[in-house]
Amino acid sequence: MVSELDWNRSQLSAPFSLYILFYTGLSFFAGRLTDRLGPKVVITLGALGLGVGWGLMSRIESIWEPYAYLGIAAFGGAVAFVPCSATVIRWFVRRRGLALGVASSGISCAALIGPLIAALLLAKTHWREALLIMAIGASVLMLMASRLMHRDPESTHLRPDGDFAAKAQIPLDEKEWTLQSARTTFTFWVLMSSLFLSWLAIFVPFVHLPAYAVTRGLSAMDSHLLLALVGAGGLLGRAIGGGLTDLVGRLPGIVTAILLQAFAFVGFTISDSFLALGLWAMAFGIGYSGVSVFFPALFGDLFGRSHAGAIVGFVFAFGGCSAAAGPYFAAVVFDKTGAYQLAFFICAALNVFALAVLVFLRSPDR
Repeated sequence: MVSELDWNRSQLSAPFSLYILFYTGLSFFAGRLTDRLGPKVVITLGALGLGVGWGLMSRIESIWEPYAYLGIAAFGGAVAFVPCSATVIRWFVRRRGLALGVASSGISCAALIGPLIAALLLAKTHWREALLIMAIGASVLMLMASRLMHRDPESTHLRPDGDFAAKAQIPLDEKEWTLQSARTTFTFWVLMSSLFLSWLAIFVPFVHLPAYAVTRGLSAMDSHLLLALVGAGGLLGRAIGGGLTDLVGRLPGIVTAILLQAFAFVGFTISDSFLALGLWAMAFGIGYSGVSVFFPALFGDLFGRSHAGAIVGFVFAFGGCSAAAGPYFAAVVFDKTGAYQLAFFICAALNVFALAVLVFLRSPDR
């Protein structure tokens, strides 16, 4: 795209950075709409926005167009996480962690499969046609998935975890909080502060790890394979970690996930082989996937199912804004120092601070 359109990388990167900011910010509204209209309607609208926005991106000619078209596509990104997570929270109580982990593992599968599909298409056709095919394919798959989604188990005469209403043996004793009432609790803001600090660093490896690996002597191919290992670790963490927190508790899972992120950033700074960097990349993948799954599960445990869309949407919008800032901050540090080590150490420190905040976590009723 850079070569054909005669733009530089910063010109083309800026709209993508804003896209991340837009879709995380729009997650708040996607969550509220899910509470009111249900996931089927919201995901349908998002699928159309995603297809139209990315489809128009395949036709860009002027520098202003990516800003406009990715703005349209951003709503599709917003409905790819929050409405699904909120719906899973409503459908599960006893096995909520496992359900969220399995459902969100689609993100890690996409990280593994998506680039391969793109590479195959680019080998056969022009980037414009490849982008259009992927836009249509993603939109159609989302539309198909939306047809199978129901707002909550009560709408199908069930109880959470698949219990039949007449035979349910475990009572639902969750207290239901609105977003407004949840935001008045000290507990809510302790969790938000921890998430904010952790997510400041969460996108940094996705943007800068390949470039850092090249500075450590790895080939371009091996450097980009590290991202696949992050995805593999993420898939492992989501598929297994969520179920473990159903057994041992959410807080131990969150602490473990944040610790893995902190250790991974330190590990990056002291490693210079593909094997070592690959192991730390997988450790980071497990950690970041845990943070992404365990926090929504804990919010559901503490604040109930009824307003899960608004609460998870607010959480994701708040945390996502910090995540969008992290890669830019790391780039500034690199420009100032000529190396990534200081940026990675700061990322590790942010995760340590995120753990320290959790010392103050209490039940919202207290």
